[in-house]
Amino acid sequence: MQEENLFVKNVSVIIPTYNRAAILPQILAPLLDDREHVLEVIIADDGSTDDTVAIAREMGARVIELNRRQNANLCRNQGARVAGGEILLFLDSDVVLDAGSFAYLQDYFADPEIDGVVGVYSVKHRHENITSQYKNLWIRFSFLQSRQRTDWIFGAVSAIRREAFLRVNGFNEAYQPHNADDLDLGKRMLEYSFHIVLDPRLSVEHLKRHTLSSLLRNDFIRSRWFVYLADFFNELGSSWRKGVFNVYPRFILATPLAPLIPMLAVPAMKWPRMGWAVFFTSFLYLFLNHPFLSYLKKERGWIATLQSLPVLYLDHCACAAGVAAGLFDWARSRMSRKQPGK
Repeated sequence: MQEENLFVKNVSVIIPTYNRAAILPQILAPLLDDREHVLEVIIADDGSTDDTVAIAREMGARVIELNRRQNANLCRNQGARVAGGEILLFLDSDVVLDAGSFAYLQDYFADPEIDGVVGVYSVKHRHENITSQYKNLWIRFSFLQSRQRTDWIFGAVSAIRREAFLRVNGFNEAYQPHNADDLDLGKRMLEYSFHIVLDPRLSVEHLKRHTLSSLLRNDFIRSRWFVYLADFFNELGSSWRKGVFNVYPRFILATPLAPLIPMLAVPAMKWPRMGWAVFFTSFLYLFLNHPFLSYLKKERGWIATLQSLPVLYLDHCACAAGVAAGLFDWARSRMSRKQPGK
């Protein structure tokens, strides 16, 4: 009976913020209106210079202020330390929790064997530009390819038992600058035999508007850092077979093919027989991406799918460049460790 009542006013929602005054009301309103599940909404502010703190207090959120800007993970950890709820629901400051999500969480946390639930981005995305729609659906599709029992945490929307979170010392604040700040928490929870599940019914609408340049820049940085993380967790060799964290294997296998296509096309202009190599590589690239393209077609239609193809290709090129840079960093660090005196 105690487990069944776990969610009655026992959820602490923790949101790290920095200059979110423009969108904070629409994020907080549905959370503060939920008087059945939400014990408190904690805004851990990272030194905002706008009215974020004033708006949060006026709406009824509990506010923790950092004196200067540091990073989101430190804010999350600060919020968790003062939280009174048994369940900590971590949300990014640019997502809106979908209605009904608490009911799904209640089902999971009624099971004492479940220590964490990871959510996903919803299909809905208010920005209609192709890059934003592509990125939102790619992230959702990638998560849907993952196993239900997972070993990573998604900082945008994840719920964790407070006892488990504190036992593993929370988020690692050192990862924040590398845009891969939330992945190792799940690994550490797994080391302590905590159980994490992925459920797409726990979902949020992401309010971020992506441009092509921001997409390519972020995915280059993230891919470069993923090489380090995969090596750190001894998953570099198996990445092509089971993926890396929330990146599914087909995307990884297609990544080196993207820059290979023009590399083969240039000499094929002089030696036409190489055209078969260009055709085969292009066919294989499309074959590997076919499941995602089919998902795009189902959600957005043929026109949007065709418009997304150049974005997908450029995204793969950016990821390939990031992986190459990451492998170069990895090889250089290995060589430096082997040198005498290092």
